[in-house]
Amino acid sequence: MAGALFIERLTLNIISKENRMRKILTLFIVVIFVSISFFNCSDDKATNPAAEGDDYELITVPATPGYLMGWIYVAEPVHTVSLDEFHIGEYEVTYELWSDVKAWAESNGYTFERAGRQGSDAGASTDQHPVTYIGWRDCIAWCNAYSEKEGMSPVYYTTSDQTTAYRNSLEDGDISNDCVDWDADGFRLPTEAEWEYAARYIDGTSVSLGAQHSGFNLHPNIGDCAWYEDNSDESTQPVGQLQVNSLGAYDMSGNVWEWCWDWYGEYPDISQDNPLGPASGTIRIIRGGSWHYSASYCYTANRGVAAAFGGNWGFRVCRGDFAR
Repeated sequence: MAGALFIERLTLNIISKENRMRKILTLFIVVIFVSISFFNCSDDKATNPAAEGDDYELITVPATPGYLMGWIYVAEPVHTVSLDEFHIGEYEVTYELWSDVKAWAESNGYTFERAGRQGSDAGASTDQHPVTYIGWRDCIAWCNAYSEKEGMSPVYYTTSDQTTAYRNSLEDGDISNDCVDWDADGFRLPTEAEWEYAARYIDGTSVSLGAQHSGFNLHPNIGDCAWYEDNSDESTQPVGQLQVNSLGAYDMSGNVWEWCWDWYGEYPDISQDNPLGPASGTIRIIRGGSWHYSASYCYTANRGVAAAFGGNWGFRVCRGDFAR
């Protein structure tokens, strides 16, 4: 009888220990699962340098006495362009930043024709995708709003006398070159010449090939630098995930086409100093290719045009030589 009681107690102790071990093991598995879930949920922002703060990072682009803009068989005529120093966005504008500025703007007298979208489709998992489904006018109104929000002077005006800042992208009036205060310290779209120089920049004295993607001189495989039709999984991707170009800018090839200031027009066969594009036109320039297009559209000298909006179009902003 005593032996049976001992065996029963021993059995109960073993079972009790096994239950405690199961509880500890279960708790350990739960902790691991929660930790993995947390890091997976926050992975886009934890690994994305564009999400590390509220400030939109700008990169200084040194002045150039002249680079050869365009490329034979891609965009001709090839011609010499000189530029003053300017500062361009390290990233395409994310939906997070777009939404933050837009909310401020709409409570401060701004109106936007389009609300913008988080990436190319409704399935985008994070607000670190570039904003899409915005038109050129939405971009310039947003630039003015961002400038005023940050205490800077707006760049775009409704008329050439530059008395009323452009705050309503529903307005159809012509926004021409003389409606722009090019000396203002606020945010704006890059000119086509500025965009191409930033995309092809190497070291201030040389530029990369115009018939290759941005960053080709550092990373010859386009898939290392650009989201395009072969690697994009048929969608935009969060900004800043691939390799930078020599300037330190991400996604200047691929992900989304980027709106520029200029009207579309034929290149002149002469040298130009800080060109602003044609004085008038019917369609605006976009640059860089996108997730939906083939590699050749991502060439840094390739020119695109757009009169509408969609999941292929976004933008990055710049500022002029505000230190001068």
